[in-house]
Amino acid sequence: MLSVNDVMEKSKEIIDKPYYCPIILNKNNKKTNKGCEGLYLEKLLCIKPSSKCLDLCDGEVKSFPITLKNGTFEPKETIAITMLNLKDLPIQTFEESRCHKKIQRIIFFPYLRNDEDNITFMKPVFIDMAENNHLYELVKLDYNSIRSEFLEKGEIQSGTGKYIQSRTKGPGKVEEGKPKTRAFYFKKEFINEFVLCK
Repeated sequence: MLSVNDVMEKSKEIIDKPYYCPIILNKNNKKTNKGCEGLYLEKLLCIKPSSKCLDLCDGEVKSFPITLKNGTFEPKETIAITMLNLKDLPIQTFEESRCHKKIQRIIFFPYLRNDEDNITFMKPVFIDMAENNHLYELVKLDYNSIRSEFLEKGEIQSGTGKYIQSRTKGPGKVEEGKPKTRAFYFKKEFINEFVLCK
């Protein structure tokens, strides 16, 4: 598997160039190829598809769309971190969680969609939680707030957490008797303060 250093070096060859990555819409005018930008990025970086927890041997890669507003780049959406198993939440501390493992070392790749068919990946931002104790504690506090809410109320509000949150993910229509799947996300506040501010 590639390393964080490998990807940071490889990124110099792919950023600030337009790539053909069209949006495909269904009959209801909704995007059908969700995640195509992230898959395309992995192809450019030569990251092989894997069922392992992390994209890299020592970290994770996340891509997300940005927009230019009043001369400033802003995130268009939140960033999915990992799926959440509600059975694990009551028994796992932050350090024991999959969420913790996924966010220890992350390379963030912002991208601009120039039109419906072309995207441009911008300069990546690498965040190492081990080197930023303040940020680590902020994220840990959010995880603990989400966990405490679930332990006390048996449910989770998507508004819980300042920098990360948990909300439903997956198909809008869920079969009767089956709970909706949930995931952890980086909120826009995290992206604005710690990624796009770099």
